[in-house]
Amino acid sequence: MGYRSDVHIAVAFDNKKNMDEVIAAYALNINVEKHNLVNDWVIKDDNILYFHADHVKWYEQYEWVQGYEYMFELVKEFCEARGFSSAFRLLRIGESDDDVEDRHDWFDGDYEHNADDDPLFENEADDSDTTLIDKLMLNMEIVRKVEITL
Repeated sequence: MGYRSDVHIAVAFDNKKNMDEVIAAYALNINVEKHNLVNDWVIKDDNILYFHADHVKWYEQYEWVQGYEYMFELVKEFCEARGFSSAFRLLRIGESDDDVEDRHDWFDGDYEHNADDDPLFENEADDSDTTLIDKLMLNMEIVRKVEITL
């Protein structure tokens, strides 16, 4: 049976063009191609890639897991080479109450994080600016609950 986890990954890009370039390169990875992983990603808000899987064996030695994880290194390479910004967040919630992984990072072309220079999302509710990583941190939250139906 094995240990199971719920996994959620989001990757935000500064624009759709950059996202499309990364997706095209991502599709060429041998593990991505072998397990047809490109089709598992959903596009949200025109420039955010999102993946989730419930009750899966998320082991680093599995090729398909390596395929999803490859997205993070590819995004970093593209950001360094092309000078655009991106951010990612991975949330993995295991079966045990204390088994929660929250991995996240952001990449700016020059690696100087300055909210004034970062590609921004307008937050119309309070007229403040939210960076790519802030958007992921604010919109991905772990909530555990217990439902009892007697």
